[in-house]
Amino acid sequence: MDNDPNRYKQLFAGLDKKPSGSIPGQFVAHCPHPDHPDKKRSFCGNDSAEMGGVFHCKGCGWQGGGYDYAEYFGLENPKQYYNNYNGKGGNIFSQKSKPTLSDVEKEMAAAVERLENCPDLIIDFWDRGLVKKLGLGFRNNRFLYPRKVDGRVIGYKEGKHYQTPGLKCGVFPSIDIINEFDFNKPLIICEGEPDCVTALSDGKQAICFTAGANSIPRGKGGTYDLLWLSKWKIIVICYDNDPPGNKGAIKLKNKIAKIHGDGEIL
Repeated sequence: MDNDPNRYKQLFAGLDKKPSGSIPGQFVAHCPHPDHPDKKRSFCGNDSAEMGGVFHCKGCGWQGGGYDYAEYFGLENPKQYYNNYNGKGGNIFSQKSKPTLSDVEKEMAAAVERLENCPDLIIDFWDRGLVKKLGLGFRNNRFLYPRKVDGRVIGYKEGKHYQTPGLKCGVFPSIDIINEFDFNKPLIICEGEPDCVTALSDGKQAICFTAGANSIPRGKGGTYDLLWLSKWKIIVICYDNDPPGNKGAIKLKNKIAKIHGDGEIL
């Protein structure tokens, strides 16, 4: 199998591939990463033996070679997919490309540096240590709130409305911070990132969705991605007291109620 020239075609066989360009084996597909509900075929790959399963998602930034792909999904004997993919590979144990910064990572890093150099820009009632932990930045007189997958910035929300093109509604803060929350204490769902940072600074457990009061994150299959919220016994929806906020809060409450069991939603 290790020398089977078709092994990369079999590796990606589960994807809805479409040929792309003139390079042999090159294709596009919907990104299979579970944290990326891709509807635009942002996943670019090559299933030829010469290229060794090299792939890169233009939407979320996930990239690597056949070894990385097989290892991530827990496939048997991922080493069989190792290949230096046209001279750009690593060693037998890791085929990840060198961690170069994407454009959005560079933009976010510059905004973070500016905020670190000008801490007086931080709102008085925000905890400065928390702001650093959340990875907030500042640009164009607006705060930048990062979106992360596997610890890497894949985009950001700038101010109230602008999101990096290609991003769908997601969750803020990043999952590594949410994983520190206590499921036995109330979870507050705020309408936007500024309210979320304020609540977190006040010692509350808070999250928000990144695309406004009437938006709810969706999973890979297009259904609402809310099942993970059932871990909390009490959820408080704290949206603005205006028509969009009221409408969005009722919509979210009804969706969560379907999966929340005996918990309490306020």
